[in-house]
Amino acid sequence: MAATTWISTALNRIGNWNPQLARELQGRLKPRGIILVSGISFLCQFSLLMTFWANLPMAENQAYSLTVDGQWQGTDWPSWWGDIFQALNLIWPIALVLIGVYMLISDLAAEESRGTLNFLRLTPQSSQKILVGKLLGVPSLLYLGMLLALPLGILGILLGAIPIHYVLTHILFVGAVSLICYCLALLLPLLGLTQAWLGCFLVSIVVVPIFLSWNEFLMGLALNPRNSAVLLTQSFFQNWRWFQIPVGINLEVTVGFFLVSAAIPTWWIWKAANRRFRNPTAAIINKGQSYLMVLTLQIWVMGFIKPNSFSIDIRYGLTGNWLTFYLFVVLPGCCLILLAALSPSHQALQDWARFYHKTHDKTRRNPRGFWNSVLVQDLLWNDKSPPLLAIALNLGIIAVCWIPWFVLSALSTPGVTAVTSGPILKLILGLCLTLGFLLIAAVVAQFLLFIKARKPSAWAAGSVILMIAVPPGILGLTSLQDPGLWLLTGFPIIGVFNTSLITVLMVAIAQIGVLGFLSLGLVKQFRNVGQSELKALTSGSV
Repeated sequence: MAATTWISTALNRIGNWNPQLARELQGRLKPRGIILVSGISFLCQFSLLMTFWANLPMAENQAYSLTVDGQWQGTDWPSWWGDIFQALNLIWPIALVLIGVYMLISDLAAEESRGTLNFLRLTPQSSQKILVGKLLGVPSLLYLGMLLALPLGILGILLGAIPIHYVLTHILFVGAVSLICYCLALLLPLLGLTQAWLGCFLVSIVVVPIFLSWNEFLMGLALNPRNSAVLLTQSFFQNWRWFQIPVGINLEVTVGFFLVSAAIPTWWIWKAANRRFRNPTAAIINKGQSYLMVLTLQIWVMGFIKPNSFSIDIRYGLTGNWLTFYLFVVLPGCCLILLAALSPSHQALQDWARFYHKTHDKTRRNPRGFWNSVLVQDLLWNDKSPPLLAIALNLGIIAVCWIPWFVLSALSTPGVTAVTSGPILKLILGLCLTLGFLLIAAVVAQFLLFIKARKPSAWAAGSVILMIAVPPGILGLTSLQDPGLWLLTGFPIIGVFNTSLITVLMVAIAQIGVLGFLSLGLVKQFRNVGQSELKALTSGSV
């Protein structure tokens, strides 16, 4: 009776702070659920202990044996408990992330299908409080199961002689990764991903390898404290420098840098989830945020690269595989995701086209300069306007960041002569061709977002994917060996260094022509849609 009263009082206090959290806890912390989770947690711990118990020294098994001159002296209990702690530290984070992501996506998808999510939007609670309530309340039984495993973890720390600062470092690392994944799990259902298993699978592709590598590295230090300096020297992080700051000098600095770096995407994802929760038809991020995001990403990556840390080879171009992969694979992929994140709904685009048609003549009669014109300012900052100019500005930010970097790298490379000016220019043109292709894809996507179809966004996404995947697939499967053909694909860097400079320049000029032609057609389409929408509204009001 006293326990029930205490729980009721605690839930009332939580409800005063966050009603959504109290609602989630009341729905989940039922006796049946608590007993079931407690039983599963204790069963898993018992199974883990029995697995390691079977490895204790026996006649046929010499694991964890202390021997002197071949004579058995006892059991190496610190190593035994240390391995239990290592296994627990591998199972616990993976289960925490994957099960938690599954529960969050499943819960939000279920609320969306029942219509209760719209009811929550109408409540006086802020979107942040509702999402915090989901974040803390939906996986509450999972948190309980992890909490019940805490005594076994403490035993492993004490009896395995694990240094406490390694434990704290591990907790901070796991907490940061879990928070990113949980915020992403809140965002994905708001974007239409309702299959919890799919979201869990996508997260596991990234998270599981990270936790495996991290656990192996950290436990290597924790179980061998005397050799920690040697292990750190041999680690991947040792040579990490960010704008010449030695962020890999020791474990604490490395984890601190990771926490700061992880806080940035966590904040962006959290902002996007709040924005999408308040308005399900809004763009995921606003245009002002996109400029800051793109600039922040470039600065973060550039911090790891010294201008002379990669060279430009006369025959092969840019050396340094990871940087090439980032610039010509990862970065274009991020730009396409940005295009999808900035694209408003079909109805919002039609409303803006009507607004554009009404104000076009007025803005044309009262010119204020290109950048100060109402239309340009609207295209740069209004979330309901087409994102084409915003995408172009983001691509311009990328070019402004990296082209001077290429020039500085070339000037810092020993033996640079007039012979290498061709590869340097080709490298710059290769980046520009990649960005130009992305801009063409953005224009095509905008065309298709205006078509009268059931799901214009699906048509736009499918067409962009075909533009990117089909041409390289054809070139890869056929016997066509002309490197100049790669300049027409989304991966011009593959052929730019084996093609004459004149050909590269001609393709660049052709891209400008195609962009101009498509842009004129898109403007005409805006006017036609706006005119037809305005006529429909006028006739309807009459």
